[in-house]
Amino acid sequence: MTNSIDPGQHLWWLASRSVGVVAMLLVSLSVALGLAMSGRIVRGPGVAARLKTFHEALALSGMLAIVLHGLLLLPDPYLHPGLAGITIPFALPARRAGVAAGIDGVFMEVHQNPPAAKSDAQNALRLDRLESLLHKLVRIHDIARGVAV
Repeated sequence: MTNSIDPGQHLWWLASRSVGVVAMLLVSLSVALGLAMSGRIVRGPGVAARLKTFHEALALSGMLAIVLHGLLLLPDPYLHPGLAGITIPFALPARRAGVAAGIDGVFMEVHQNPPAAKSDAQNALRLDRLESLLHKLVRIHDIARGVAV
């Protein structure tokens, strides 16, 4: 018996990541074309106007793809980002993955009573959980760097 993965369980993830890659490509092309236009690399009669129109279309398409990427994340059963998670930078609890990937610093909202916080209550970490999380992050950091733990 083989362990097969049902792609149907990951449709939101696959769709979101696919649109995210398309968004990155569109925005990258828009930036590259904008830089080429500003450096006047491409010349000719009427070329600048056509390139400007194409550049604007690429930028708008990239922004729409970014919005679609975020919207496709909302129903993802694994991530559960919520509206704040897709609209507020670094609101998702991806600290451990970031530290494992080599990030040396993390930003966290910490509060004794997150529901009573004056701002970012939905993203705040309870103060009594901070020490445990920091120990885990340091261990992950050390393991990723090959330091004996």
